[in-house]
Amino acid sequence: MKKYASHFYKFPMKNVVINKIRHFVDNSTLKEGPKRIILIRHGESIANKDPKIYTHTPDNQIPLSAKGETQALEAGIKLKELVNDESIKFHVSPYKRTKQTLNFILKQFDVNNKEKYRILEDPRIREQEMGNYQNPELIQTFFNERKDVGKFYYRFEYGESGADVYDRCSNFIETLYRRVRNLNTKSVDNLVLITHGFFMRIFIMRFNRYDIEKFEQMGNPDNCGMWIFEKEYCNNYECYRYMLKTEIPHDPECM
Repeated sequence: MKKYASHFYKFPMKNVVINKIRHFVDNSTLKEGPKRIILIRHGESIANKDPKIYTHTPDNQIPLSAKGETQALEAGIKLKELVNDESIKFHVSPYKRTKQTLNFILKQFDVNNKEKYRILEDPRIREQEMGNYQNPELIQTFFNERKDVGKFYYRFEYGESGADVYDRCSNFIETLYRRVRNLNTKSVDNLVLITHGFFMRIFIMRFNRYDIEKFEQMGNPDNCGMWIFEKEYCNNYECYRYMLKTEIPHDPECM
């Protein structure tokens, strides 16, 4: 039987307490699951510095800036300090900036050890699509419209809505559960996603079963920001659960 519990979570940027409903899946599934689920945003891209890049370069082909490369190296050091010699399965978005971020992170790990470190590219954890090319003036109009519609429901012209990203995120999470349940799949200590800020917020929403109002209040992580879930045993409910150990920023537009 599925069990539910509620506890409270406070956003650091605003003194509001939000009731978070925690969903528990089958206890045996989580018992065999990884110790941690770690979400990492890519490093700074050249388009983060200069949005005009979007006018002539497709979003999926935008590389890291020099600062982004340094951020990715530092993220690798931080990740290594966190997991030590534990095993990791990396899931990476196919975008150029996320793959570059992973390559810099991997400099801290012996990637030749295929038993300990595994890498899987997964397009389901890519960035929200905002069209093939982006006109900076037009995209600002879209962002202004999105303030009225909301980040979850607003659909970019020739792109996706937050609801679309939610659907593929749900599919991705169900795949993770199936792999854990598969007895022939060797478990790992850590599951690391190298992805994008919007997808990280959607993942938190889906995994923690936030409602849309709570999602709208979530802010974006910094470049190479790391959001960490840790598996814990809950005595009250006699089951395992993943607890979010990172404070999620509040969207300043919602303050």
